[in-house]
Amino acid sequence: MSKTKTLVELAAASLGNREGERLTARKLAETIVEENPDWVESKRKKSRNQSIKDGGISEMILQVQAEIGSIKYSIEKHPNLRMTEDRPRRYYYTSLTEEQEVAAIEDEAISNEPREFKEHDLYPRLSEYLATEHGVYSKRINELRSSNRHGPRGNQWLHPDLIGFEAVGRRWSDAIRQLVNVRSDPETRLWSFEVKRLVNRSNAREVFFQALSNSAWANLGYLVAAEISGSGTLDELRMLSAQHGIGVILLSVSEETETSILVQARLKPAIDWSAADRLCRENTDAAEVFRQVRVYHQSGEINSQFWNSSM
Repeated sequence: MSKTKTLVELAAASLGNREGERLTARKLAETIVEENPDWVESKRKKSRNQSIKDGGISEMILQVQAEIGSIKYSIEKHPNLRMTEDRPRRYYYTSLTEEQEVAAIEDEAISNEPREFKEHDLYPRLSEYLATEHGVYSKRINELRSSNRHGPRGNQWLHPDLIGFEAVGRRWSDAIRQLVNVRSDPETRLWSFEVKRLVNRSNAREVFFQALSNSAWANLGYLVAAEISGSGTLDELRMLSAQHGIGVILLSVSEETETSILVQARLKPAIDWSAADRLCRENTDAAEVFRQVRVYHQSGEINSQFWNSSM
């Protein structure tokens, strides 16, 4: 049995004892070294690295960590091992299929993740990131405040989770703002966000097109995920984005990772006002968002108590 295959098996065994727990390559290497002293000793004797031969545990851990990174494709082929797309990448073991993972994470009653969080917990994190990094005000759109006049599925894929408002010209000089107004050029942008806890190959296309549908009216539309895992998932999202213009944000849920835009959304210069009107008519939260945008255009004032509140 090859060393690479053995390392995959050791990784599966170590992660299998901690099913669902996400470990970085460093932490996984430490766990493998600690739990497999005979394997470590055999590896030490075969090594040409003198520092490893002489018994350095830290050097052995670094070596195993490097090897974990080099067997990415072998890990991807293992039926129970998964990798995330955040940095640092995390590895975990699950007995569920990718479809079952999505079902479990969306059903709070049966989900047993060690670091449990709900989708609603992600909204304030996203709002803070948008305000801090992009100067975008945001507001949660509650689907429960929507009309049901079209039936229970009549508004499916209509509501984004958050709407963002960017006052591009807020700090422009009066001369530029007046010129922009004369030209009827936009001095604000509206963003739309569809938030998911997990995106993998089993749901990537579905959630992408949900984001596309919910964001059809906006200048910028994003799919936001707390975790992206599985072989080829991010490549699939990049391909879809190139075709349809929806961006992808990886939202941090730990202090060890940072929220980042993985794929930039394609800017649409004009709002689709017919689609915006449908959203406004069906949802009172969305209607109030557009009222607040109108207030800004009329007065130049932003109601900070309205934006970024009541997530």
